[in-house]
Amino acid sequence: MFLKTIRYIRKAYKNTCRILQNSEDSKVLQGKILASLNASKSVKDLSEIEFKVFSQNGEDGIIQYLLSKLDIPNEHKIFVEFGVGDYYESNTRLLLNADRNWRGLVIEGDPKEVERIKSHENFWKYNLQVMCEFITAESINKIINSGLSLSSDKTIGILSIDIDGNDYWVMNAIDCVEAIILICEFNKNAPSGYIQPYEANFMWDRKSSAGSSLDAIIDLAKKKKYQFVGTDSSQVNAFFVRDDYLERMN
Repeated sequence: MFLKTIRYIRKAYKNTCRILQNSEDSKVLQGKILASLNASKSVKDLSEIEFKVFSQNGEDGIIQYLLSKLDIPNEHKIFVEFGVGDYYESNTRLLLNADRNWRGLVIEGDPKEVERIKSHENFWKYNLQVMCEFITAESINKIINSGLSLSSDKTIGILSIDIDGNDYWVMNAIDCVEAIILICEFNKNAPSGYIQPYEANFMWDRKSSAGSSLDAIIDLAKKKKYQFVGTDSSQVNAFFVRDDYLERMN
């Protein structure tokens, strides 16, 4: 009886995994279809092309639209994203699942979340590097360099910053890569020009507001030679395109 129960549990587990995988495959296919439909659009606001597959809000649609306009070469189809949790809800997962030419590095400070990422097929099926590190402005370049193999050309396709607090300071510190598309979280409730004071060990407690204002993030991006192209409609992430690629948007 005991062995029969074990076999039943194993079978149920395998069936559940199969159902979940089929569901994820269907979501990726839907994302590809929506991205293809959006690619021909001429939009005035990024909210017109938003959709969600694995992103928190409509970021998947925005990213796919920008990629359709920028025509990033395969050698630059590299992403870096940090603050990803278990990587189920993220800005770069659709890239990884929808286009085999993309590879990347995700960084997460919680060891339990990192183990969850490594237990998912994304870790072994795709070209994904995972690092368990607590990010500071002082450490970010060393972390990226140790997790990502790059040639002398520092160009990557996407850099996505979401650490609930020190985003401004970490974005300011990064010089080991030069992304074509830059995504940075901001605090929509922060007063104009507000830059959160830097604390290397800062951790958001989910009870208080954290992060810098949108205009502060935009000003910093301009200094780093990026142009602001908009935000998601939930006003969580700001999107930027590097100056030398901006003309491709027209």
